[in-house]
Amino acid sequence: MDAYADAVTAALDDPDPWHGFMGYIHAVCAMQAADRGFADVLTMTFPAAKALETRRA
Repeated sequence: MDAYADAVTAALDDPDPWHGFMGYIHAVCAMQAADRGFADVLTMTFPAAKALETRRA
């Protein structure tokens, strides 16, 4: 989740919105391709895992 948060921060910090968006999409797709479990974490809910759900919000 830290790498995901870093990708969001980098995208928001980019002065060119389109470049930031493209960088974010590229980073997230690379993370999902490298780790199928990460893709599942992004799309599933885990109500019992309060810390994870808080980070995802």
